[in-house]
Amino acid sequence: MSELYPGDLLEGRYRIGAQIARGGMSTVYAAIDTRLDREVAVKVMDPALAQEPAFRTRFEREARAVAKLSDPTLVNVFDQGVDEDYVFLVMELVEGGSLRELLKERGPMPPHAAVAVMKPVLGALALAHSKGMIHRDIKPDNVLISDDHRVKLADFGLVRAINTAMGEQSETTTAVNGQVIGTVGYLSPEQVRGENLTQASDVYSAGILLFELLTGRTPFKGGTAVETAMARINRPVPAPSTLMPDVPPEIDELVLRACHRDPRQRFQDGTEFLDAVERTAEELDIPEFQVPAPTDSAVRSALAGTDFGERTPWNDESMSTRAVTLPEQDHAQPGARYSARPDSRHTTETRYDQPGRPGYAERPDAMSPRPGPPAHPAHPAYPAHPPRAARPVRKLTNKSPLATVIWILVLLALVVGIALGGWWFTSGRYGEIPTVLGMDKATAQATIEEAGFSSTLDERYDNDAEKNTVMGTDPAKGHRAVRGSEVAVLLSLGKPTVPDPGKNSSLQYYTKKLSDRTLKVKKGDDVYSEDVAKGHVAEVKPAAGSEVRTGSTIVVHMSKGKPPVTVPDVQGLSMDDARKALRDAGLNPVDGDPVEDSSEKSGHVAEQSPKAGEQVDPEKNKDVEIRESTSQRVPWVFGLTAERAKEKLEDSGFEVKIKGNPQGFVISQSPGPGSRSHRGATVTLTTI
Repeated sequence: MSELYPGDLLEGRYRIGAQIARGGMSTVYAAIDTRLDREVAVKVMDPALAQEPAFRTRFEREARAVAKLSDPTLVNVFDQGVDEDYVFLVMELVEGGSLRELLKERGPMPPHAAVAVMKPVLGALALAHSKGMIHRDIKPDNVLISDDHRVKLADFGLVRAINTAMGEQSETTTAVNGQVIGTVGYLSPEQVRGENLTQASDVYSAGILLFELLTGRTPFKGGTAVETAMARINRPVPAPSTLMPDVPPEIDELVLRACHRDPRQRFQDGTEFLDAVERTAEELDIPEFQVPAPTDSAVRSALAGTDFGERTPWNDESMSTRAVTLPEQDHAQPGARYSARPDSRHTTETRYDQPGRPGYAERPDAMSPRPGPPAHPAHPAYPAHPPRAARPVRKLTNKSPLATVIWILVLLALVVGIALGGWWFTSGRYGEIPTVLGMDKATAQATIEEAGFSSTLDERYDNDAEKNTVMGTDPAKGHRAVRGSEVAVLLSLGKPTVPDPGKNSSLQYYTKKLSDRTLKVKKGDDVYSEDVAKGHVAEVKPAAGSEVRTGSTIVVHMSKGKPPVTVPDVQGLSMDDARKALRDAGLNPVDGDPVEDSSEKSGHVAEQSPKAGEQVDPEKNKDVEIRESTSQRVPWVFGLTAERAKEKLEDSGFEVKIKGNPQGFVISQSPGPGSRSHRGATVTLTTI
């Protein structure tokens, strides 16, 4: 199948314009829909795929399914078709560029920009997942950004159609004959293993995308594509904050959960992932942000004329085949009419006809079968060079044999030096990283250094490798690197253990400690603690010191401070006993005003506040007021002489009033004997 050129017409409707991009499986062109007079993008699939009946069937089915999805977060699909050997998809033309191009221009994104990208990407995934679809190839190249700041996800369903053409056994298999289908940096572990895929596989790839937005790189990089793919099976994705310390723990948590090696531990689909991102954005008060389109993108270059000339309005004249005058044969050089990058769109469609010139047939209409390559005319003849003027012949002189030998040795030394220099700068300064798997730490480092590299140690947690065993190197074995460069020996720390939070760990500090051990945080209910101050980590489950698998979630309970204290009943106790009881309960006794009119004994507690049984917050106020009773018991004075009775009552602190004979005997008293009254109260005596 020959290439498409500007002016070619597909299905009598889509007139091809500038080439926007070329990939391994397809080429994308700008085009005009002549029926609706609108700009579109046409993705033309690779000829090798187009020849496969299984691919055509699946491609048509997937295109129809995707076309039913219409949303601002998706690159909408308008049509699909087959024109002879061309299998193509007609899509919305997004004028702006790809997320890959934006990352190349500006580097890693701050959290607010990364969240602004992920929301529409996950919105698109949520919509597709709700229809039972799986994308299979989430990556920055498939995320487009328009000039009006809209972020759109592209290429739904195409990977599955391509898999079918390459021999896919089932709808969810992605490993065919030992080859993994997809983009290595973004594959989920189950894709690498060739297992059945779920929507959680898209979640993993989206998590890798978020990691790359925050750090500017994907988490795994091996010496080969296979090593890169296998790394995600053997190692967890690190927290982005290990590369970019400013990334908040809450964002780390999103990435680590989305990229969990066990699909059951991830967000299960785009909707769940999107909900978590939106909650986190709200918790962190992340501002809204308009994602800029890249300024230097393939689509801008194509539409601005970098590849096909200056951009002109879409119309039949500008898109039609143009004829240009060919140079005369006498001065033409072979291939001079053809340019890889013509200066103008209008000169790209050079006519194949030239009157009176054999071997050139007229170029047919764009809808008719295309001719084979034209026969090139014979090379023109060139005049012979004029004869050179005769030179005088120099007479040879005799030279010393020793001088000749010296010159030969010098020349040989130069040749050897140049050869050695070339060898050194091309391959001589490179060495192959040896295998150290299974060695002890010292032997592995010695092996690396013997191979000419500088050895460092990189300790990592692992569920399978025993503690202190060597798991490999970074870069991986077999990788060629400059001698003297650093090679990390990967030493297993075994399974991680839950760290002890101590008594003064903030949530942020403890989250970092967990992250250093590949562990994640889930915040549990706050609890009271006698030992840990409010706002610090009080309890963790599993308990500190427990051995867990990498990537496990640890439930963290924060302290609410000391528990409330129940006020004891101290009324009626002596003041000293009451003070002791309150202090034993962790409270602070405070003496209040005395109570004169009380039924309690003098010197004992008449009243308390708060009352017995009430609960107080020891973090706020531990004071308990106790009021001393000053009441006295009225003594018995019946039958005594008035004088003796008055003396006894006054000794007890009472005033005395006598009714009757001052020299007589007491026949009644009020208040009566045994009752209580405050000091200074009057006791009335009746005498005869």
